Amino acid sequence: MINYHDRPGDTDNHENIIAALERRDHMAVIELLEMPLSILETLSPFMQEPFPTLTELDIYGESMADWVLPETSLSGSAPLLRRCAICGVLFLALPSFLISTFQITDLTLTGVAEIPPEQMATCLTALPNLKELVMAFDFLCTIDYPCFLNPPPLTRVDLPLLTHFKFEGFSQYLEELVARIYAPFLHRLFVNFVIEPDISESQFQFYQFIARSERLKEFHRATIDFNPWLFSWPMDWEVISS
Repeated sequence: MINYHDRPGDTDNHENIIAALERRDHMAVIELLEMPLSILETLSPFMQEPFPTLTELDIYGESMADWVLPETSLSGSAPLLRRCAICGVLFLALPSFLISTFQITDLTLTGVAEIPPEQMATCLTALPNLKELVMAFDFLCTIDYPCFLNPPPLTRVDLPLLTHFKFEGFSQYLEELVARIYAPFLHRLFVNFVIEPDISESQFQFYQFIARSERLKEFHRATIDFNPWLFSWPMDWEVISS
């Protein structure tokens, strides 16, 4: 297990982290939280191999301009990974990596470069065990992810175990994504939209997505919040179990 939290005055020797990374066949948990760029660059060469026993990966950076994981990181393979949080990091092989991690149950992607909705749908088709999904892309940053083919139009995504979904961003992205998703047991939904013109008229697929989720048809609580920057709808949508 590697657990690194950046703290003022922290004098931990990164050589210990390197030694742990070299034992990747025994590594179950990696947590790198706001690690200084100088240390990250030192560790990067030791993260270019598969991690066959890794079950939890948390990488939190302060800025994608500083935190760049090369395309070969983890060699695109962590077959036992169950929990993954990539935040504020530019991970060039992110879509390909997600497709290889079919046992993930909890996925958080915040402050990372936008994955186009049709590519994100393809990633989700490889995650049938997904239970919780959080997405808040940096929509000001778009890149061409390498070695990734666009899927056929409206690839259907079956997520039979998904119960929690949180999305922050533009309504059009959500429209294009949820048009593909079938999540019958979803019962908690949290959406923050960036304010856009005629937002209420552009949510047909979002309405259909809710209609396809059996447990959202009879909601327990729904709220709508407005502020100058975001439109939250619904803030917390939760269904009472029958």
